[in-house]
Amino acid sequence: MELTAAASGEGKGRGSDELLQSQTLLWSRTFNYIDSMALKCAVELGIPDAIHSHGPHITLAELMSSLSLSPTKTPHMRRLMRMLTHSRIFTCSQNCNGGEGYSLTPLSELLVDRNKNKGTSCQNGFVLTVLHPVFLNSFQSMSDWFRGNEDTPFSVAHGCGFWDMTDRDPEFNRVFNEGMACDAQFLMDALLKDCGHVFQGLESLMDVGGGTGSAAIAVSKAFPEVKCSVLELQQGRNRFYSW
Repeated sequence: MELTAAASGEGKGRGSDELLQSQTLLWSRTFNYIDSMALKCAVELGIPDAIHSHGPHITLAELMSSLSLSPTKTPHMRRLMRMLTHSRIFTCSQNCNGGEGYSLTPLSELLVDRNKNKGTSCQNGFVLTVLHPVFLNSFQSMSDWFRGNEDTPFSVAHGCGFWDMTDRDPEFNRVFNEGMACDAQFLMDALLKDCGHVFQGLESLMDVGGGTGSAAIAVSKAFPEVKCSVLELQQGRNRFYSW
């Protein structure tokens, strides 16, 4: 019994090192959301676009000027960029003058606006959708959902279902549609590049629940001979369109 208790850590107080390690892990789990919020801030400010336009490296002063931000925010931008480089969103190197220079990584290249820089698959819309307050507030209601009888944490937080929310909140509906469209475009770019042969020989294609039609448009551009159609719902009405 004594050996078992000693092996399991029972019957004695935990050491200071173990407690500190546990607190460190607890803090890491507690503050993980800051990484997501820093990423959202970078997308909203347009930092990936600024670095891409300046390329391949940009100093902190050049970044502040490119974003038209007040010089008083420079120390805070430095902290933000250090967090984003720690998360491998950007890389940081010392220039010949001893200052910091920032560059894109394969991850942040996905955040360069494809409408401004053709040939890239931009994931900004997806990031802003997933990190939208409407989504995040649902996770704040998880404990209430477990205690109650609602179908989802979303309905607890907002008093309605997800699709009801898209009907009543046009701005959220726009953000959601843009997020789904950019994600579909990214996936279709990869699919058509590596597996496009699966569409060869088709005469028609119907995308049921295809949103704004990003997937169907991609197929139609790659295979003009395929008649592509989308069936979707919008604000309680059936919507059908084709190419």
